[in-house]
Amino acid sequence: MTTSSHKELTSSDRPHNVHPLERLISVGVGACLVQSGLQRQGVGGCLRLLLGSALAYRGLRGFCPVYQAYDIDTRDGYQGRSRDWQKIEASILIPRPQNELYSLWRDFTQMPSLLSHVEKVEILDDQRSRWTVVGPLNARLELISRIEEDEQDRRIAWCSTPQASVQTRGSVEFLKEGEKATRVRVEMSYLPPGGSIGRVIGRIFGPDAQRRLNDDLQRFKERLATAQGPGSKNGPSPTTAGSTP
Repeated sequence: MTTSSHKELTSSDRPHNVHPLERLISVGVGACLVQSGLQRQGVGGCLRLLLGSALAYRGLRGFCPVYQAYDIDTRDGYQGRSRDWQKIEASILIPRPQNELYSLWRDFTQMPSLLSHVEKVEILDDQRSRWTVVGPLNARLELISRIEEDEQDRRIAWCSTPQASVQTRGSVEFLKEGEKATRVRVEMSYLPPGGSIGRVIGRIFGPDAQRRLNDDLQRFKERLATAQGPGSKNGPSPTTAGSTP
């Protein structure tokens, strides 16, 4: 009986995920709201009591369910549970030759029309480019990337520069399947940083990132199919294939 009770207590014991300073602020603000709620009547007083109690409990317990839902831990100033590389990947089979698909992806200025989280890409030189990426809640971040690998018609890989505030990397491969089809495989990953930048990156590569990448590749395939309609003989140009709907 004692062992069972101990196990139940351990499994329900939530870890701390709130910074000590945040805990003190939560307790202080919560206490003020509770006191204010006791002095008021009606719905306003009840709401202050509820909010104040929740904040006080958050501070005393050191646990925030909202932080848990978004995988945030501020105890040491780091916004994320893991310092491992976070990765998403997807692939799709497209009835087009490797060289044509490679040419579309090699022009990084076309990335905003290929990947929905990329707002703009500015070419800095033959190796580096500046990417503006966006995510939910209009989270926006600028990244400097450089080409790490460029294998004609087969693979393109890029990564952030060593001085970048966020370490990212990505690649796209063009794998021949059959006589006239190519499998396009995209992989993107990032190393979660701390602070406010970590929160922005967490939103961009959040829970919907995998679904958005799958949708991006599906739209890419459909645009190529549309551009290669009955009247098309030479296939789509990069601008046509990658234009924003």
